[in-house]
Amino acid sequence: MVQVSSAAYKAYDFDIPRAASLSPAVVEGLLRIRLGYRGLALAYDLEDQNVRGTLDLGQAAIQAINAGCDLIIVDQGTSFDTVSQALQAGLDAGKLAPKRLEESLERIRIGQKGLTPPKGKIAKSALDELARRFERFSSEFSREELKIA
Repeated sequence: MVQVSSAAYKAYDFDIPRAASLSPAVVEGLLRIRLGYRGLALAYDLEDQNVRGTLDLGQAAIQAINAGCDLIIVDQGTSFDTVSQALQAGLDAGKLAPKRLEESLERIRIGQKGLTPPKGKIAKSALDELARRFERFSSEFSREELKIA
């Protein structure tokens, strides 16, 4: 799992500087194609106006997913609701491709399978609780929930 930077890289987006997490040239082009990365890519800090520029939070979330990010990290509450509703609306309006979401869901499923208890002082019960919470969270974005045909 990688957290994609919120910095803009002129070498990849010289015409329209934008956060790397919003850039198909960075996420899909550099990370996925050139570097061959097949794991989860996380977008973060989209709540910050400096990161998303003129986009509202919902538009930024759609752009991050379209760029190749699989998960979006936001605060609970209003931001989470805004992103969830925007992703559903983007899917319904054709601004978000079902194929793109399927790619993310598959990477999430693969990532879940790789969760194993770390060695050290973390109790198995704490890890099990974390895995349950992750499962509940990710089930909200299942194929049925997003109405992917």
